[in-house]
Parts: sequence; structure tokens; C-alpha cells
Amino acid sequence: MQHVLSYMESTGFRPLELVNNTYFLSGHQAVRLIGMQGSEGNPAKGISPHETKMMMYTIKVGTELYVADYVSFSNSYSTYLPTAQQMIDSFQLIGGR
Repeated sequence: MQHVLSYMESTGFRPLELVNNTYFLSGHQAVRLIGMQGSEGNPAKGISPHETKMMMYTIKVGTELYVADYVSFSNSYSTYLPTAQQMIDSFQLIGGR
């Protein structure tokens, strides 16, 4: 996870929270990462500068890595968080895992 976080920080990601062994995803202990990232936008395409907020749950099962995340404009993050959290909480691995 540290390599991923280092890469994300190199692209302007600012971590706000990194918690291990407190959260679960599909019954497996998960790492939860919350952070912010700004964007300069693209005026030529009509995209204004903005900031996004992200919450990501990551688990490793065997040799596979699974990620469930939620990304939103920071000013509307809390509005849609309850729905996103319900969706993340309902995540289930299938196929005997």
C-alpha cells in the first residue's frame, strides 16, 4: 500500500486518513484511504478547476487485490457518501473466495 500511496502523492493526491485493520470489505480486513486531489481542469473542453475527495477500501485475498472506491467533487462528497457507503458495504466476492 505504501508504494501506491507514494505514487498517488506524486500526482498531487493528499491523504487525509489511512486506517488498517479496522474496516472490512466482503468479510476481509481492509485498508481504508481517504484523500483529496485537485485538478487544473481543461478550459478548452469547458472543464473548470476542481477538487475531488476519494475513499478507497483495499483487500488482498490470496494473490488478488480488490479495491472498492468512491470519488466525488469535494463539495458534494458528503451528500452522496451514505449511498456510496451502502454500495461498498454490499461488495461481495463470488466464486468461492
